[in-house]
Amino acid sequence: MATVVGLKEFYRVDPGLCFKEQFWHSSEGAELYNQKNPEKAKQLLAEAGYKGQEIIILTNSDYDYMLKAATVTQAQLKAIGMNAKLQVYDWPGSLAVRKDMTKWDLAYTSISLRFDPIGHDFMFHSGATWMGLKNPQIDKVLEQGAREFDPKKRYEAYRQLQRLVYTEVPIVKHGDLFGLQAHRTTVKGYQAWYTTRFWNVWLEK
Repeated sequence: MATVVGLKEFYRVDPGLCFKEQFWHSSEGAELYNQKNPEKAKQLLAEAGYKGQEIIILTNSDYDYMLKAATVTQAQLKAIGMNAKLQVYDWPGSLAVRKDMTKWDLAYTSISLRFDPIGHDFMFHSGATWMGLKNPQIDKVLEQGAREFDPKKRYEAYRQLQRLVYTEVPIVKHGDLFGLQAHRTTVKGYQAWYTTRFWNVWLEK
């Protein structure tokens, strides 16, 4: 993450699918996150019968942090003996290629902050995902979370989702990214949010 983003103020290594600052945050599966164990990775490759097959990493040049992350991943995979190659497009081009899952093995993307974890359905539910993921267990906990009204029961459903994400591995999370917002004193009414917004904002001279 340091290589991708630079200053430590702008990234955080954390296993949660939701931010620490949210009610929905969980450390479920933390023991499987960011293990930093090349020897274990080599052992797992041998057990899986990997024979040097080409691994295509799909990324883009429009989002610098994705390109950097993919480049670091390629280097790490090569270091454990994998034949990893980058395919770099602009963002629209990468989305077009991403539709054909025969053309890539790993695809880079990011998701913005989700205020409610139901927003993760588009990544993991078999009826919505672009990844071709079909996992009845994941579908079940997502549907439980969507149906429940009790926050504690919903939290439990999404805690189970996070465990499944780490055991089934449809994605690999790198970490949390943060931005910086600043404005002049002549800008009035501006309030920082997770993205830039200009509702009820005006200029004074």
